[in-house]
Amino acid sequence: MSAVQNPGRRGGNAAARPVNGHTPMRSYDFRRPDKFSKDQLRTLHMLHENYARVVSTVLSGQLRTTVEVAVASVKQETYAEFSLRLHNPGAIAVVSLAPLSGNAVLEVEPGVAMYLVDRVLGGAGTSAVQLRELTEIELTVARRLVWSLLEHLRDGWRNIVEVTPAVESVETNPMFTQVVAPGEMCAVVSFTIRVGLVAGTICLCLPYLLMEPVVSKLTAFVWFSGAPRARAAADGEMIKARLQEVSVEVVAELGGAVLTLEDLLGLSVGDVVVLDRATVDPILIRVGHSVKLSARPGTHRGRLALSIIERVEEGQQ
Repeated sequence: MSAVQNPGRRGGNAAARPVNGHTPMRSYDFRRPDKFSKDQLRTLHMLHENYARVVSTVLSGQLRTTVEVAVASVKQETYAEFSLRLHNPGAIAVVSLAPLSGNAVLEVEPGVAMYLVDRVLGGAGTSAVQLRELTEIELTVARRLVWSLLEHLRDGWRNIVEVTPAVESVETNPMFTQVVAPGEMCAVVSFTIRVGLVAGTICLCLPYLLMEPVVSKLTAFVWFSGAPRARAAADGEMIKARLQEVSVEVVAELGGAVLTLEDLLGLSVGDVVVLDRATVDPILIRVGHSVKLSARPGTHRGRLALSIIERVEEGQQ
């Protein structure tokens, strides 16, 4: 196939076109060669869609508010083009993905980073946070947040390669995040994130030099030929572990009584209110608004306690 250099184009390969009825030629910019095929970029998109759903669940639990993360785009560009979009000051992490050699870059948009840090430090998470350079304490918190974002990346990549993500550093100045030469091609995965009233982007830059050992595995065939049952089981275990950390209100209900407002206002110390349950009746235990257990009152090591008798199925109480 013939190729001609077109200095005026910056888009890499273009569609083939006939020239004077002869063999079609394809425009190609040798200064900006494509390294990732369209199929490989589509596979990266699918791979990170699953990852985004997991991150949404994890961050929602950590921040105790609804977090929505979704893949916005996956495209290839030079590292110089990517670094030009980095914010200064920003929240930019240099990360490693062992056993892959080299580093990737993860940037959280400054407004989102400040919001997340504010939430973690006990703030209300206002959208009016002033954009500024992060303090040392805030950088430490940001590092933990980045780790939360990367922790489950290994699950999403498992069909391609077993990686161990690690945060090498968190910087506020893009000048300190030059992980590859400016002209090196990279796959840039952009995520949209919405937390409360704040929305922004998170970008993950994967240099070709980092991905080269596994780039041949970035095909839909390899992705779909993975073990979906194993992935489903792993996802189920992760969800189960997260649910076990959720706090719920448990109330032991001794009984109830119906009083008029006049009787209620007339109550004083020493008055007796007759409940609708006898002392020999079991105590109902509510989890949230539902009765789930029955128990007997008692003491344990000098403290009030309940001895569980049985589960209460829905409609039994």
